[in-house]
Amino acid sequence: MHRGGHLLWPAPWSDAPQDALLSVYAALDEAVATLLATASDDTDVVLFALHGMGAMLAAAETGGQVQAKAPRDTGIVRLLRRTVPAGLQHWIADHVPRTVRDYVVRRDLSGGYDWARTSAISLEGDVSGYWRLNVEGRERQGHLRPEAHRARVQSYAEAFEGFTTEEGDRLVQAVHFPALDGAGEQAWLLPDLLIEWNDDLPPLESARHPALGRVAGRIATGRSGNHRFRGFVAHRGPGRETVPLPEHIKDLSRLLEALTERATH
Repeated sequence: MHRGGHLLWPAPWSDAPQDALLSVYAALDEAVATLLATASDDTDVVLFALHGMGAMLAAAETGGQVQAKAPRDTGIVRLLRRTVPAGLQHWIADHVPRTVRDYVVRRDLSGGYDWARTSAISLEGDVSGYWRLNVEGRERQGHLRPEAHRARVQSYAEAFEGFTTEEGDRLVQAVHFPALDGAGEQAWLLPDLLIEWNDDLPPLESARHPALGRVAGRIATGRSGNHRFRGFVAHRGPGRETVPLPEHIKDLSRLLEALTERATH
């Protein structure tokens, strides 16, 4: 269902058959019906999705001082990640220590940056855009002074809010500041910017900015993606009478804990 949503979502930019995704959903419905028919009446069955699916905006890369890639360093790790067959990569990953896997992923994501010229990087994300500034004392090769952190974060937020499509629609729906506004001692380690994209836009090839002009965009993963913030949960069984459905994802674990405790008594 999840992969089908990524690859088969019916949209003007997709060449998938119009009823392809519907056939996936129909097969899933039949599987759920089989499970429900098998479960007894005193069995609690919970079906949930942590997020929803829909058309996705591919965020434009801003380039320049924000993300200064050094063209001289393609990196052997990055080259291998892009040329070795996926099956062989998975086999190798299963047979090496976790420290080696972590090193390969870090090199793939961060290799090739000229850190002396890189003020911020775009982190691998999901529904939203995540940006982290290269701050001295927090990043290993940070060069931005901590006292200028808040002002620089705000300037980036204002820059992102200025992006529009070629037709003038805004790319950014809202900007949040987890590292600055988050509670707790570890909040400093969160992304500096969390960007909610405009969900109504299709994948883009370019964007406009009043200061930067036209900026080319690309879909880094090769998929158009479709994630949405809102998921769902459905519950059938005797526990429905005493355990309310969660209204937020953080409450889902409480639902399962309550059902488990009820079952053990």
